[in-house]
Amino acid sequence: MGQNHQLSAEERAAIKLAAHQRVEAVWACLDVLCPDLTPQAQKELARKVLDLSRGRSRNRLGFRSPGSGDKHSLGEHAVY
Repeated sequence: MGQNHQLSAEERAAIKLAAHQRVEAVWACLDVLCPDLTPQAQKELARKVLDLSRGRSRNRLGFRSPGSGDKHSLGEHAVY
């Protein structure tokens, strides 16, 4: 996004809503997957997951963009 591009009110609202939904989804997942974590550990793990969702730390953790052709990519056919 260029520096001269001003976001509309609708764009800002959509971004804010999406961010809120990501945070709520992470907390819900951690409640189910790691119910015994301390609040501090849960917060730390949530921060790491949200950083990954924003594209931060992916290279450091060895993740590649989906469809990059790398055998380690997290594409649509990944097995979990």
